Amino acid sequence: METKTITNERVYRFGEFELMKAFAILGLPIVHLLEEGINENYVSADVHKLEAFIVALCIVGPSIFMMCMGFGIGGTRNTPRGMMKQGLRFLALGAILNLIRWILPGLLLFLVHGISMSEDIFYFFASDIYYFVGFFYLFYALMLKLKLTTSEILVATIVMLTINTLLTPLMSDVITNYYLIGIIGNIVYIDGTSCFPLLSWAVFPTVGIFLGDVLKKVTDEKRGVIMKRMLIFAPVIFISYLVSLSIYGHDVMKVMVSPLNDYITDLPNVILMISLALFFFAALYYVSNWIDETKFMKFMMKISTHIVPFYMLQWILVSWVFFGMDLFECEEGVLTLPWFIIAAVLVTGICIYVVVKHGMKATKFLVRMVSFRRKKRKVVQK
Repeated sequence: METKTITNERVYRFGEFELMKAFAILGLPIVHLLEEGINENYVSADVHKLEAFIVALCIVGPSIFMMCMGFGIGGTRNTPRGMMKQGLRFLALGAILNLIRWILPGLLLFLVHGISMSEDIFYFFASDIYYFVGFFYLFYALMLKLKLTTSEILVATIVMLTINTLLTPLMSDVITNYYLIGIIGNIVYIDGTSCFPLLSWAVFPTVGIFLGDVLKKVTDEKRGVIMKRMLIFAPVIFISYLVSLSIYGHDVMKVMVSPLNDYITDLPNVILMISLALFFFAALYYVSNWIDETKFMKFMMKISTHIVPFYMLQWILVSWVFFGMDLFECEEGVLTLPWFIIAAVLVTGICIYVVVKHGMKATKFLVRMVSFRRKKRKVVQK
C-alpha cells in the first residue's frame, strides 16, 4: 500500500513580518514626497489636504518597520562583534545616502545659485532611519557584551524612553550649536529634526527581538495559537487604552504621534503603537497563510528582501526631484495634485522595477560598499 506524506509547511514561514515590512516600505515614496513638498512649499493647496494621510502613515509605519527589523535579529545566534559590524555598516550606508541626497545637490546649488550649504551639512549628520539602525545595533552589541537577556534589554529601553522624556524639555536650551543639534539628535530628542533618537525608539526593535526569540523557537501549531490570542488581546489593549486617555482629557491623536508628526515617543505612545502593530502582525499571519504561494506573495517577498536598496533609491529620487525644482527656481505650489500623483507613481514604480529586476545585485553591491573587507590577493603557485 502506497503511503503519502502530507505536510502543511509554509513556503514563507514568517510571511506576516515580511508582508508588514513590504507594506511599510511601499508607502514611503508618497510620504517623503508629501513631507518634502510641504517643507519646500512646492505642493499646491489641494495636495496639502493629503497631510492627514501622511500623519496616518507616520503613526504606524516607523514603529512597525523597526519591530520587523528587531524580529529579524531575534531568535538567532548574535555576537557582540557581529552586531557591532552591522551597526557600523548601517552608519556607513546612512552617510552614503546623505552624501547623495543632501551634500551633492547642495554643492550643485551652491555652485549654480550660490545657496548656502549649511542646511545640507546639518542634515548630513541629522537623525534618520539608517543612523538609528546603526546606533541600535551598536547599543545591542553592548547589551550582548554585558550578557543581558532580551527581557532585561527591554527593561533598559523603557528606562531609556523615560530618560528621553525627562531630557526633552531641557535639550533645546542646553544644545544650541546648529550642527551639534543634528548629531546629538541621533541619541536624544532635541527638536523636530530629531526623527529617530536612540533613547526614544530603541524599545520598538527590542520588542521585535523579543517576538523573534519567542516565535522562532515554537512549532507552527504553537505559533498559530499565539497569533490567535494576539489577534484578540492586542485590539483590547489598544481600544481600552484609547478610551482611558479620552476619559482623562488627552488628545488621542497627539498621543498617537506624540506629538503630531514630530516622531517623539513616550510610554503612552509606545503602548498604543505596539498593541496596534501586534494586531497587524496577527491579522497578516492569516493573510500570509492564505496567499502563501501566490505571485503577490512572491512579489512582496522581493520587496521585503531588498528593502535596503528600495529605501535608499526612493530617498535619492525624492530628494533630487526637489533639487531639480530648486535648480530651475520653480514657483511655490507648482506641484499640483495630478503632478504629485504622477511623481509618486514614477518614484514608486522605478523603485519596484529596480528591486524586482536587480534587487539581488543592488543588495550585494551595497553590502560590498560597507563590508570593510580588503580583497584577498590570489596566490599564484609557481
